[in-house]
Amino acid sequence: MFVPHKPWYFEKYIDFFDHDGTLLGFEIEDQIYFFDQHGGWADQQGCYYNSNCEPDGWLLPDGKDEILHYNQNKEFIRSYRIQDLDWLNQQEQHRKRRQSAIKQIQILEQLGWDLTKITI
Repeated sequence: MFVPHKPWYFEKYIDFFDHDGTLLGFEIEDQIYFFDQHGGWADQQGCYYNSNCEPDGWLLPDGKDEILHYNQNKEFIRSYRIQDLDWLNQQEQHRKRRQSAIKQIQILEQLGWDLTKITI
């Protein structure tokens, strides 16, 4: 349940901005991590990091419609409704869109399309 944090994984990244130039988070290996209102973020395993990239507990789904927040001592802090965590929802939606795009590319390649000649 409480996966070890890996702060070294976040040492090299690319800043991620919206169309207005506002910093929203960062990208590593095709995964976007969105900042919360405090500048922190959570990885795919639920490890939460503060704005200084220091481990700061966990955000874990309860299997229903809430995220449970635990501190570094694995003590329960509070719960959040998933719909209220906009930054986490954006991160998950972006991950799903990217997976869908990858799947579409794989299908086109299986059909024999030469995607190296397509420009966007």
